Amino acid sequence: MLMLSRSGGRVEGINYYALLIVVACILYGSNLNFIKFKIADLSSLTITSVAMLLISPLAFGYLFGFTDFTQRFSSHPGAWQAFGYIVLLGMLSTALATYLFNRLVKISTPLFASSVTYLMPVVAVMWGMLDGEQLYTGHYVGMTAIVGGVYLANRR
Repeated sequence: MLMLSRSGGRVEGINYYALLIVVACILYGSNLNFIKFKIADLSSLTITSVAMLLISPLAFGYLFGFTDFTQRFSSHPGAWQAFGYIVLLGMLSTALATYLFNRLVKISTPLFASSVTYLMPVVAVMWGMLDGEQLYTGHYVGMTAIVGGVYLANRR
């Protein structure tokens, strides 16, 4: 339903970019099972550290190769402060959240850990509402389906 809902509440055609979410879910599920069953002997901190280390070359390659980062960094007066905020965001939001998530996978089941993340779209929509976005019937139906699916998957 969320893939079919357009701005203004119209329901028309599939947004094919939303299929990338399906691919992300497949990779996400593979990651959960890999953490739980293949590298269970590694600590959550080790898994997080290696993940951040492996993604760093791609991030730096993109940053320095495909953006005007160096030019903007040298010409804007608030660049160092903005860079500090980005580092803080990366450390607290990304690294800490990844560590806590890996810890959750280790102490629970992959199904429970993945169920927590199914609620992320609902939280994102709530942030959108605070930012002034409008919600329509299709959005509510989609959120209800997500919450219902999480309930059914975790019910005994």
